[in-house]
Amino acid sequence: MPPFKKSILLRIMDTTLIVDLNISLDGHKIGFMQEIFEYLKKHNKTNRYCFLSNIPIDKSKNDLVWNYVVKSRTTKSIVAKYQDQLNVIFKKAAEINALEIILMELDVYQLALGKQMILPFKISGIWFRPFFRQEFTGTAFKDKFLYLLNKTKKKWLLKTVLKNPNIDRIFILNDQKSVDYYNKNFLNVFHYLPDPIFNTSQPEVINIKEFYGIPFSNKVFLIFGILDERKNIVNIIDAFDRLPHKERNNSTLLMVGKVSDANKEILNEAITEKKNNFQVIIRDEFVQDSHMEALFDQSDLILRMNVNYFASSGVIGMAAKYNKPSLVSNYGLVEELTLAHKLGFSANPSNISEIRDKLIDFTHNPEKWQIDGTRYTAEHSTKAFVETLLNL
Repeated sequence: MPPFKKSILLRIMDTTLIVDLNISLDGHKIGFMQEIFEYLKKHNKTNRYCFLSNIPIDKSKNDLVWNYVVKSRTTKSIVAKYQDQLNVIFKKAAEINALEIILMELDVYQLALGKQMILPFKISGIWFRPFFRQEFTGTAFKDKFLYLLNKTKKKWLLKTVLKNPNIDRIFILNDQKSVDYYNKNFLNVFHYLPDPIFNTSQPEVINIKEFYGIPFSNKVFLIFGILDERKNIVNIIDAFDRLPHKERNNSTLLMVGKVSDANKEILNEAITEKKNNFQVIIRDEFVQDSHMEALFDQSDLILRMNVNYFASSGVIGMAAKYNKPSLVSNYGLVEELTLAHKLGFSANPSNISEIRDKLIDFTHNPEKWQIDGTRYTAEHSTKAFVETLLNL
C-alpha cells in the first residue's frame, strides 16, 4: 500500500496542509504563503494548519513549516518534476494525517492529479490560468491555430483533473463569471477567491524621485513585476516617444522587476532606438515588499498594458490601495474590474496612438483620473482572502 494511504481513523485533528513548492524570488507570489501564515498566527489558528514550501516563509523556526527542494527524476521532463513534487506532498500529508491539501498553484499538477486514485484527504487549490476569458487577439492564421490548440489542451487538462474524486474546491481569483461558467459546464467545485491586497509592510522611508534620480516635476509612470514580453513594453515606449514635447520631457517611465532573459535584448533595443527626450529607468531585480509599497504610493499612474493576458492581476489592487489610477489593456478580467470599480481606464495595448492619447488625457485632466480604491481594497483584504480559502 502506498505510504499516503493511511487510515483516516488515525487523525487526531482535522489538519490542512498548505503547499507551494515552486516559489521563486522574481515575483511576489511568496506573499500568499507568508500572509496566510501570519494571519493564522495572529488569530491563534495555526494549530490546524501546516505549511510546505521550497523556500522559507517564516523567519523563526516553527514546527508547522517545512522547506523542501524537490528534485525531479529527470531535468528533461516537466511532467516528472510535478509528479515527484506531488509524491512529496502526499507523503507529508500522510505523515501529519491531513484532512485536506491546499495547492497554492493547482495549474502545474493538473495532469499528475488526473492519474491519482482515491486518497485519504481532500485536494483543493488556486487555478491561476483559467481559459474561459481567453480570446484571440492576433490576425495570423498560424497564431489562431496555436490559440485554438492551446485552449483545447487546457480544456482537456481540466477534464483530466476533475476525474480525481478527491478534488474538493478549485478557486479562481476575482472572477465570478468564470466560476459560474465552470460550475455549469464542468463540475460544481469552483469558488470565487478575492485576489489579495496584502498589508505586508509600510512604504520605505524613501523618496523614490531622489532614489531613482527622477526630476521633481516629472510624472512617474510605473510598470511593476516580471518584465517579460507580456508587459508590452515596446509599444508603451513608442507611445511615450510620440507624446508632445512638454509632456514627454516631464514624464518618467519607471520599470521595476526582473527582466526575463528573452526580453533583455528587445528591451535594450527599444530604449536605445529612441531619439526623443524622455526618461526611462529600469531596475532589473526583485524588490522587497516595503520598497514595492513605496513605488505604488509615490507613482502617478500605474501601467498594466499586458498583451494576451486575461486573468486577475494584483497590480491593480496595489494601485487601488494607494488610490492611484491604472491604465490597463482593453480586454480580459483586468479591464472589467478596472472599469467596474472605477480604478482607471483602458486602451488597446497594440494601438500606440490610443495609449499615447490616454497618457495625454491623464496629464491634462488629472481630476478625471482620480480614484477611490477604498472599497476595492477592503473587499480584497488578507482577511477576505484567507478566510475564503480556508473556509474559516
